[in-house]
Amino acid sequence: MTRASQRRETREDILAASVPLFASYGYEGVSMRQIAAEVGVQPAALYYYFPDKQKLHLAVMEFALKGITTGATARLHEAKPPLARLNNFCVAMIDALSANPELLPLLQRERLTDDHDRTKLLYEEVFAKPFEALVDTVKEMKPDQDPLLLAISVLGLVNFYLELKRVRRFMPGWRSEHEWPETLSLHVTGLLKKIFAEEEDGC
Repeated sequence: MTRASQRRETREDILAASVPLFASYGYEGVSMRQIAAEVGVQPAALYYYFPDKQKLHLAVMEFALKGITTGATARLHEAKPPLARLNNFCVAMIDALSANPELLPLLQRERLTDDHDRTKLLYEEVFAKPFEALVDTVKEMKPDQDPLLLAISVLGLVNFYLELKRVRRFMPGWRSEHEWPETLSLHVTGLLKKIFAEEEDGC
């Protein structure tokens, strides 16, 4: 292994080990020393890759959410009708969040923080491009509606259902298939078709 590839591997080890820590304890509850111990390196080694905890946290969010910010968002740029692109985006987001149970608590902790500067930086560096692509897509579909509220509503259709994972099995009408990502995907895409009242080829 070359020195460069070893550095890449160590950096990814740090990021992978940091995801569950930030998801469980939040930004304030995790120390660089704790992360170093989890990875099995000296604390000083972390600063070789990341100058401070904020830079590490930002890199962790980019690393953890790549499946959504890159993979799912790519669906919004496909050469397909807008509703088909939106459906595919939601399905990809559901798949990514369902396959990685640490992502929801990671996101929830960031939504609850009152650190204005960190929230602003996180939005600008991680979420701005994906969210703007979503806004552009819903604006194309419903130019007479508020695109910001529509985009937030689309995200809410997915996120809140998944956030109820621990309690929804106790709700009336629950069935085991409600736990399948495919069930939520079909439900969300069906709602989107009704909300946007469009019939497009390829949806």
